[in-house]
Amino acid sequence: MDALKELVFSEGLLESVLRDTKLITIRKYRTDAHDFVKDEIIVGVFEEGMNILLHITADTEKKFFHELTDAEVQEDGFDDTADALSDLRLFYDDLTEQSEMAIIRFEILKHSGTPVVSFNKFVEYGACDCAE
Repeated sequence: MDALKELVFSEGLLESVLRDTKLITIRKYRTDAHDFVKDEIIVGVFEEGMNILLHITADTEKKFFHELTDAEVQEDGFDDTADALSDLRLFYDDLTEQSEMAIIRFEILKHSGTPVVSFNKFVEYGACDCAE
């Protein structure tokens, strides 16, 4: 069986994904890293130490940064495109308005209403008894 693709989320995003308030992520496009198709199951790798199975709800949409709308970036938690450009440059220092972007839409995969999760490499074993 092939390994599931992974999508890494920086610290601070776990709660909004678990609460279903974050259902989109906008990234600087990288071939293969951001090519997802509708109904694909992937692993969301969260720096807080959790893996969550995610269901891709639409094919990855690619467009140049200058084509993004305020409505699209607001779905990802930004105030507007200027705010998105500023914040995303913290992750992609070479980001420009001509950069190709990936819009990835997802939802948590759940079994009987419970998210499918596990610990990952970011968890600090020994910080709690829960990972032993």
